[in-house]
Amino acid sequence: MSIKLYLAYFNVEPIMENTYYDDQGNTVYKVHTPFGFNRTTTITKAIYGDPNDPPHPPPLPTPFVEAPDNEEDDGIVDDSAISESSKRSRTGADAEDELQPSSPSPLPTPPIPPRRNTGDRTNFIYVAQIEWRRFKSTKVRFAMGRHSGKEVLVKDLFRKQGWGNRGHSRVFTGEDGKEYKWVLARFRSELTLNDSSQSPIATYHPKNVFKKQSVAYLEIFSAGQRMIDEILVTFTYIEVLRKARE
Repeated sequence: MSIKLYLAYFNVEPIMENTYYDDQGNTVYKVHTPFGFNRTTTITKAIYGDPNDPPHPPPLPTPFVEAPDNEEDDGIVDDSAISESSKRSRTGADAEDELQPSSPSPLPTPPIPPRRNTGDRTNFIYVAQIEWRRFKSTKVRFAMGRHSGKEVLVKDLFRKQGWGNRGHSRVFTGEDGKEYKWVLARFRSELTLNDSSQSPIATYHPKNVFKKQSVAYLEIFSAGQRMIDEILVTFTYIEVLRKARE
């Protein structure tokens, strides 16, 4: 069974500013990016420690193993380009194409779970920060794991491999020693094992702009459920990169 993390808001920068919640309506992650010339995204995770809260174990933190390569810096376009690409809504054939999953047997969009108001009883712990840089390689800072307290350049975190609709796929080595590949597809990002099996790990399902009740969500399959923190941090970088190239 897969885990679905729903994006609470449909705004101009949904990946850089949002709250993720689960099927029970519990807040799981928050992603916050203040406006400014030099922008930094902070990712935090909800911790439910109050006895009145229902059981809700947080995802296990599993940061990354560095995967160096000698290719060019992998910086992000300037802030205006990111904002403009986020503001554009798709219509007509493009929007219909976006709704078609890569697998031959599409699954229906799951029902939207009611959101639970946790109030002040929810605490958040720091997971990671992404420092977006326009002319140099973007930096990622981690709270835990072998990179704890360090800054890692994305050109060292990922290596480029193959081509997708929006440029090279990005490969990183997980804490478990396995290689994982983010594919920059035309309308979504997809994570697989980087081996002959190409086993699916996670897929981003964008909002259907023609359905009022539709929400975007990140689906994490069973093979990726021990590395959810790692998936969310890398997804945040990859999806912003992919959107900037639309």
